[in-house]
Amino acid sequence: MKLDNPPVITLADAMLSDTSRPGFVEPWQAELFACTHELCKRGLFSWSLWVEVFSAEIAAHPQAHEETIEQAYFRQWLAALETVLARKAVCRPEDITALAARWRAAYLHTPHGQPVALEHDAPPCAALPHDTPRGVPVAVSMPGNPS
Repeated sequence: MKLDNPPVITLADAMLSDTSRPGFVEPWQAELFACTHELCKRGLFSWSLWVEVFSAEIAAHPQAHEETIEQAYFRQWLAALETVLARKAVCRPEDITALAARWRAAYLHTPHGQPVALEHDAPPCAALPHDTPRGVPVAVSMPGNPS
């Protein structure tokens, strides 16, 4: 039986339906995918706006030589979502940049074996015990000079 209008299968559809390999290479890719769909479902933006912005991002920043198709796809997806969020005034580009910098710092300062969390976005101070809550003032005195 031949269909007059065969269904259009996107890379996203193929990734979700292909059970021979994982749909996402990295967990953040699945979270990005899910967040985008949920934000659209909640009415933050229309799917037609998403397609317009995502298509423009793909055209403006195609796959680089050193990237796999999946790496390029999710890099483009993330950039498109950031563009949509900025257009809808959900957040400013500088807020996204600052938050990305905090996550990068948290990754670099998270002790091995612990989950990355924003509370690790600054290097720990060697003079403070690890159980000292952040934001609580501490007294500092020089050795031999009691305070």
